[in-house]
Amino acid sequence: MKKQIIAGMAAAMICVGAIGGTLAYLTDTSDQVRNTFTVGQNVDISLDEKYVDKLGDELKQGDVNYGKRGNGNVYKLVPNESYIKDPTVHVLADTEPCYVFIKVTDSFSNYNLEPDDTTYKSITAQIEDNWTEIVVDGAATTDKFYYYKGANAPDNIVTPSKTEKTDLVVFSNFKIKNTTDYDELAAAKDATILIEACAIQADGFASVTAAAEELPDAFIN
Repeated sequence: MKKQIIAGMAAAMICVGAIGGTLAYLTDTSDQVRNTFTVGQNVDISLDEKYVDKLGDELKQGDVNYGKRGNGNVYKLVPNESYIKDPTVHVLADTEPCYVFIKVTDSFSNYNLEPDDTTYKSITAQIEDNWTEIVVDGAATTDKFYYYKGANAPDNIVTPSKTEKTDLVVFSNFKIKNTTDYDELAAAKDATILIEACAIQADGFASVTAAAEELPDAFIN
């Protein structure tokens, strides 16, 4: 009986892998592959971010990507520049109540480019506003996992309406500190922030911690 219950729970999850964006200094990048893993019909999520220009500003009318969202941006790093970057998990309408997890692989933070002041929140601090970090067995040390715990998620469960999707913003922007020099920027030319998301139907789990134990290997590794 226990095996049947676990199999039923595992069948009600969907994972989406997406590129959270590439931070680059005067470089170009090729397209990267997005892998989507889905099992079951009642849990449905997507992951994207707003298209912006290389300085992180809104695109102008007439641009091919104006008003659109996609799987990542390329940025030109400039001291004291602020950039729009809003990776967002969308839990689609009529999805079963679910726990939502993200995996963040962030090499950008290794370069210490974000300003340290009281008026700006780092990427990590922004994530922690609505998400809680959780330890996942078997995960690489370079990856961090979080579950959504925002005010609209009682008991950490996300429940979309029958007609409208629910948007879960991972973070909304980043900024380069004003004391950054050319060598520091050049060193970070290949830095990346990669985001992946996974949702698991809440029914059958006592807590978000129990649901995390059933995260699929394709999402963890």
